[in-house]
Amino acid sequence: MIFQFAHSTEVYANGADIPKDPKLQIFDESSTSVSIHDCKLFVRHLNSNKSTNENAPRVIAINGVPVSSWVYRDFAIRIAKMGWSIDLLDLPGTGHSTLEAPTRWGKQRACIEQYLKAVPQNYILILHDISGPIVLPFIDELPKLRGLFVLNSVIKTYGFKPIAPMSTLRKHFLGDLTILFMGREKYKNEIKKIGLKKDVDDYWLDQILTDMREGDSIGRLTTIMRSFDSSKLLDSKIAKNIASFEGPKFAVWGLADPSLGNLSYYAKGVFGETNYLEIPDAKHFFMMDFSSELAKIFDQVFTKLK
Repeated sequence: MIFQFAHSTEVYANGADIPKDPKLQIFDESSTSVSIHDCKLFVRHLNSNKSTNENAPRVIAINGVPVSSWVYRDFAIRIAKMGWSIDLLDLPGTGHSTLEAPTRWGKQRACIEQYLKAVPQNYILILHDISGPIVLPFIDELPKLRGLFVLNSVIKTYGFKPIAPMSTLRKHFLGDLTILFMGREKYKNEIKKIGLKKDVDDYWLDQILTDMREGDSIGRLTTIMRSFDSSKLLDSKIAKNIASFEGPKFAVWGLADPSLGNLSYYAKGVFGETNYLEIPDAKHFFMMDFSSELAKIFDQVFTKLK
């Protein structure tokens, strides 16, 4: 693949010029309306021109908070060069994906479940952060699911207290104002505190901020955090679904993640030692600064499906 990019900017009401990530140009974009809860899912598509198997499963990557699925940008480009086609799906209530307010976990589950059941081809799911506990409870009902790749996710919800890069994100309405009015540099610095071990280019974080400033995202971030679903029953269902899933499955854990690194022992127990890998110095958004390593792991785990 040969990529050529052009520079562009977007101007916000507060006067700040935010460069638009030039790598957007290699992705196609679409929005799909889902009948339940007035949900609209936004997807960025990247089709590989190296795939030799038309029946190979598609990869669907879903983000958590407080970002958009653009966190997978370089990982997506790398696995596309390896022959995979991938969709980056914004979690409902984040980025460009919307559903009726208030955004609650039950509504998100129903929306994504209906979407995934309608996907016509086989696929591999990549889940991160809260997209894990939102999606994992119903993977046993997805006949087209062929592989599972979980990255630092809340697979044990009971007793877990979610944190976010911005302390105000969990507070009613203030978190949305933080996203709306926070300057570029402050936003990037706050994300880096919890999320990044290595430096990434400014375009990348600027585009995530651009996504999170979407009008339909504002007003929903805080309700996602405040409606955090936590129960032993949910944990049991998640563990059972992972254990009984018959396709290739793998978990990668960044131990330096201040929010979810301490769940590594539980992830290892649920997935099993042969389906689990730790990256000691990886933080929360390690698909950004460890994209090369993660792409190689992914390709090795699922290569027989390709």
